[in-house]
Amino acid sequence: MLVIRHLPILLPVLLASCGCTSPAVISSQAPLDPTRLYAAAEPTPQPKTARPKPDHVQAIDELHERIAALEQMAAQAEADGNNETDAPTSEQSASREIQALYRQQIAALAAYLKQQETAVSTDTSSAESETKATTAAATDAAGKAAADADAADLAPIITPRQSTHSAAQKAPAKIVPLAPNPLTAGTQPTAVAETEAGAAARAKSWREQLADVIKAVELEAQREDLSVQEAADLETYRRLLYVIDNRRDAALTPIEQLDEEEQEYWRYQLHSLLVTMHDEGTPVVSQRAALALRNLKTAAYHLSELSALDVRNAAFCRRVDSVGKFLEFKRNEFHADQEVLLYVEVDNFTVEKLGDQYETELQGSYEIYDTTGSRVAVHDLPLDKQQCRNHRRDYFIAYRLYMPKRIEPGDYTLQLTVEDVKGNKFGQASVDFRIK
Repeated sequence: MLVIRHLPILLPVLLASCGCTSPAVISSQAPLDPTRLYAAAEPTPQPKTARPKPDHVQAIDELHERIAALEQMAAQAEADGNNETDAPTSEQSASREIQALYRQQIAALAAYLKQQETAVSTDTSSAESETKATTAAATDAAGKAAADADAADLAPIITPRQSTHSAAQKAPAKIVPLAPNPLTAGTQPTAVAETEAGAAARAKSWREQLADVIKAVELEAQREDLSVQEAADLETYRRLLYVIDNRRDAALTPIEQLDEEEQEYWRYQLHSLLVTMHDEGTPVVSQRAALALRNLKTAAYHLSELSALDVRNAAFCRRVDSVGKFLEFKRNEFHADQEVLLYVEVDNFTVEKLGDQYETELQGSYEIYDTTGSRVAVHDLPLDKQQCRNHRRDYFIAYRLYMPKRIEPGDYTLQLTVEDVKGNKFGQASVDFRIK
């Protein structure tokens, strides 16, 4: 069918190839154009339409427009400021601040634009090359399909033209995402804001930063939903910060959330720190150390009032002279009903001031246990009640006692209990011995 349809075109070619002519046929035909044989394979030209710009190109165009607008606004603000001849007013100052802000944004946008144009240029060229290659491949494939169809029918007469094109097989172009627009993130670019914030922080001295911390703690301490312990902790933190800032009166203010002994402890403790850390009024180091130590000892006394009674260094002795000076038995081996001295040291006891005297009152008792844990003896010791013109720092007791008359030979443990009558607290100590 295709040969019959193209016969008016092919006949002159066949006649010419045979050396024959047919005037009627030749005169009725226009000169033969071999390219017409492939006219059906060429795609119909389409009118060109403007393609929309990619998003990143539109974004860059918008940045150009914003920079131009900002430059115009900055120039206008500068002109407004230069027209004033009198002393600068608040409005002129504001105008200059606006100029500075505009110019900061222009500089940031210019750097941002340069970065984006560099990132987009490579991507745009790659995308355009890919688009051209894809279009050429599609056009060539369509033309080759049509030409191959005609060549199949005309194979006995004309050798079909060989296609030299192939479809491009390339990965899609990688689109580089745009960096965040600084105008949408805030009134200033992020880099500029971070730089100014860092400079402001570095500009503050440690005392200014300490003042900020103190204000924060003071505000936190005003909360009404705090527990008593939380409020006491915050008040204690405030006093310690006042000590660092050398606010003596504020640091020594009583902490109302604490009981009396704790208040006194912190008052003398903080006073000792103030004397140690700041030399105002006491420049001589030795005098300052003596004053700090005096306050520290007083603080320790008030802290001992809050502590459990400490009973330690219990020992069987032949003789006791003073605190820490005694003669022990070489071996704790005794006979039934043997007399011994029981030495013990006591700390954290309560002292009651009575006029010009300081009084203590300690009650002792002991129990004896065998190796099975059974109690074999119990005995109360005499009440130790003493008065002293000074507050006692070192306290020892030497109890005179006798081993039980009826006790079997073996190993035993004496457990001593000392009660602080005035402080309503007690402590214990133990010592091992053997009955022969």
